[in-house]
Amino acid sequence: RFWGWDPKETVSFATWILYAAYLHARATPAFRKAAPYINIAAMALMVFNLFFINMVVSGLHSYAGLN
Repeated sequence: RFWGWDPKETVSFATWILYAAYLHARATPAFRKAAPYINIAAMALMVFNLFFINMVVSGLHSYAGLN
């Protein structure tokens, strides 16, 4: 199926959305002051995806449970 709501896919999608919001905030003068905070949130979500989702949460695209 196209989208299985796997935890790795879902958090990766959220990261893409945050980075898209960051790029749009940088390009929009009214939201330019919020851009660094969006960037920090996107980076934190990416690190969360790399370590927690990848190593702890079991899913189709994770390494949880490997010995």
